Amino acid sequence: MSVRHIIVHKQPHTIANAVAFGTGLAAISAGTLLPVTLHLASLLVYGPVLLHRRHTTWHAFALGLSLALSKTVDWAIPAWHALSNPTSSLAILFLASTVTSGVTVGVLLLHTWARSRIAAGWSQVVLFPALWAYAWYFVSLISPIGRLSSWAPVSDPMGYEWMIPFTGPTLSDWVTAAWAVVLSEVAGAWLMGSTQAEEDEETPLLPDSVKNAQSQSHRGIGAVSQLAVMLLVMMIPSFVLLDARLPVESPDTTALRVACILPPRPAHRGLDIQDYLRESSRFWNTADVLLWPEGAVTFESEAARNAAFSNVIELLKNNSKAIMGVSYTDTSSDSSDPTGKKLLHRNGLALLSRSSPEPHLEYYKRNLVPIAESYGMIHSSEPPEMFTYELQISKKEERPIPITTSICLDFAMPNTFAQLQSKPALILAPAKTWDRSVAQVMWEQAKQRALELDSTVLWCDGGESGLSGVAGKGQDSEPMQIGEGSWTRAIGVEFPFNERRTVYGAGGNAIAMSLFFGLIAVGMVDGVNKLDWEKINLACCGTDYGVAHLSALP
Repeated sequence: MSVRHIIVHKQPHTIANAVAFGTGLAAISAGTLLPVTLHLASLLVYGPVLLHRRHTTWHAFALGLSLALSKTVDWAIPAWHALSNPTSSLAILFLASTVTSGVTVGVLLLHTWARSRIAAGWSQVVLFPALWAYAWYFVSLISPIGRLSSWAPVSDPMGYEWMIPFTGPTLSDWVTAAWAVVLSEVAGAWLMGSTQAEEDEETPLLPDSVKNAQSQSHRGIGAVSQLAVMLLVMMIPSFVLLDARLPVESPDTTALRVACILPPRPAHRGLDIQDYLRESSRFWNTADVLLWPEGAVTFESEAARNAAFSNVIELLKNNSKAIMGVSYTDTSSDSSDPTGKKLLHRNGLALLSRSSPEPHLEYYKRNLVPIAESYGMIHSSEPPEMFTYELQISKKEERPIPITTSICLDFAMPNTFAQLQSKPALILAPAKTWDRSVAQVMWEQAKQRALELDSTVLWCDGGESGLSGVAGKGQDSEPMQIGEGSWTRAIGVEFPFNERRTVYGAGGNAIAMSLFFGLIAVGMVDGVNKLDWEKINLACCGTDYGVAHLSALP
């Protein structure tokens, strides 16, 4: 009895669930192309067996449970510290994991069912990538945590970064699923193949329905090769168009010095506005843009907030030409409450400088962390705006630096900056995460949003193990700081700055989705052109001879 016989015939469901759980743990924790590809490939190999064997519903439920458990185990520690009640955190995590695993199993079954009804080999192999990319794009639109709800989001698409400004976040899902199709076809060809000894066994290795599905797969092996070649060719520009770091000092760049203000935490109290002002004063003459982390200070009233802003502006007038991003939580009365006792809390950022008595830009967080923030705070519906900072190069020259902002979880949303009519040079991104793994995930999301816009993000995370740094166009991909400790960095901004939006920035995900499903249509049209129309006419006559001929068509 061969290993293939045991896997496919004796214990297919047990082995498939164990593999799904193990590869799921690796894929979710790593978040990179290879482990996620291996995970999806294992699911694709199991798909025909799952759909065509008996008790599909029960085995689909078991697979979904295995996937949900893998995600729950992987995120158990961050969830444990997310809320004051760890039991509630874990229960919510498992419920959310169950929903996303259900989507995963649903896409797998839909693909397996639909593929058996598509004749064109090319359309068969590009079907799963399109379904996978569309499913998680749709989920990210309706989920309160956006792209973080994806089953196994890929943060590093390796050689495909150059395509991100054209296709947006769905590129990672499509490329990963496409490579999974290639690997699953290779694995399936080995796994489903049978030796002469296996053919002589009394019990067939596979039921006819699964054999038919695999036979279709063999007929599409040429299309799989074409897909693999296409994926390899798509990587070539990454080696030709080297994304070198922009020089700070050159005729084609403007030197911009940015700083993240993370003062040391006092031993027996929390940080207050004086701590942040004292720490900021160290960088007033060495940085052009200063940013405080999310919720750095708290204002108990609108009057207190306005007074603090006036004080900051006055200090800047006397000491610095820099522009400062002040992140805060403010409190105001609910106008709908006749008693005036109900208070509303908002998480915001104000951009202040010596040149204006009022904030140049105010932004309030639009996406709140479910339960942890959404219970006690209100979200904003106003999209990010743009402010052009006139950076003084000399007494006679100023250069415009377009700046926008968003706050922490907003960066997990695929369309955060869809309303911008031009491209920002710098995105201010205050954040505050509670766990190292969460900090890593949000850092990767911020990098993705910057790459999509062909821009640069200043990510300033005030969490105890938060990651802070500069990422995006022409910047390093690694964070500069972990935890507390202020820092500054000089970056290069192209000059003159091209404010034209990227293809994704202007068109959103519609372009990528049209491309992905267009690839399916190309295969179908090509398949129709290759059909023998004489045999189709015979089949249309309704005779057994005609039907037999139609069923024999490739």
